[in-house]
Amino acid sequence: MVSDFKFNSVKTIIAKSFERCCCVLQGGKTIADMTTSLTQVVTGKSGSSVGQTEFYTSQYYGKTDTVADVKGEQERNSAEHRKEDYGNVVTSYYDQATDFYEYGWGESFHFAPVRKGEVFSGSQSRHQHRLALAIKAEKGKKVLDVGCGVGGPGREIASLSGTKVVGININAYQIARAEKLSKDKNLDDLCSYVEGDFLSMPLEDNSFDGAFAVEATCHAPDSKKVFSEVCRVMKPGAVFACYEWIVTDSYCADNKEHYNAIHKLLEGNGLPCLRTQAEVRQAVTDAGLEIVHMEDLLETSELPWYTPLTHGKDMQRAIFRSTALGRKATQAMLIGMETFGMAPKGISKTHAMLCRGADGLVEAGKLGIFSPLLYFQARKPMTTTTSSD
Repeated sequence: MVSDFKFNSVKTIIAKSFERCCCVLQGGKTIADMTTSLTQVVTGKSGSSVGQTEFYTSQYYGKTDTVADVKGEQERNSAEHRKEDYGNVVTSYYDQATDFYEYGWGESFHFAPVRKGEVFSGSQSRHQHRLALAIKAEKGKKVLDVGCGVGGPGREIASLSGTKVVGININAYQIARAEKLSKDKNLDDLCSYVEGDFLSMPLEDNSFDGAFAVEATCHAPDSKKVFSEVCRVMKPGAVFACYEWIVTDSYCADNKEHYNAIHKLLEGNGLPCLRTQAEVRQAVTDAGLEIVHMEDLLETSELPWYTPLTHGKDMQRAIFRSTALGRKATQAMLIGMETFGMAPKGISKTHAMLCRGADGLVEAGKLGIFSPLLYFQARKPMTTTTSSD
């Protein structure tokens, strides 16, 4: 038995024990795989940013740490502050969350309409291909990925169509990850990235043949402003295709259950606020874009959109780490890794915050008060301009 455990660290012993004793039937994955991936998380940006957790949660709860402690006036003040300081709030959030997102979701951090028996990555790819078709992505064109994350959807669209994709993101760590992942996949000739605020893009007027955003512009405190910037940088006649998060018409802020679910959703996903479909429509038109099509794709999903966050039993090879059981297993391992000095103190608190966000998403989805599947296409008018294309 001793010969089986010739390892140099407690970390390796724990990982081997998990591998021997805790196999799970999730596409051949084991808890040991999760432990290895978690080691990458705690030694990456998430591990070095745990000190930001107190700052971040204070934007939603003041000095408290639970939804039950939030007072109405305090929350209204916090919401206004989140809008005013959205850049720091979003950057702080993704410094902590990015490695966890990659751990749980891979390179594409978004939902999609899901079909029974379908691999979730297949659902995401279909969702991304819809954007590529909408903006007519093809070789010889250049399109903008607005709020690109680590670049997963952009790489899919570039690989599919041969178009050049420029991603813009306010978070420096995500830009670095996007550049590395694109280079690793030999797509760095098609995919490039700009660090910048999508409310004031450091990009030239009329310079893109199209643009897309995947559940990113919901981070903007002012939708009109980000859509106006998209309009500015696109060429006349170009199309912007976007997936947006919204509260539905069923949401009632005076309903405590509704309010608590949305508040957890906001906190756990780095959002200043959420808008209705009507408010998004108004912001798009006020930005000078012409709406070609807008619909909530909820009805096109054979399974609830939040299935990947629950049990996922109706999906092939569901992402175990993102399910409720997977999140609990991850939290238990993080606490253990903290105890053995394998992870910085506080990282389990960061993960717990992200779990509250996932719980809020599921609760809001089941209540029918939230959708991550609003889809629209909007075109920049064919107006004369003195700016060169």
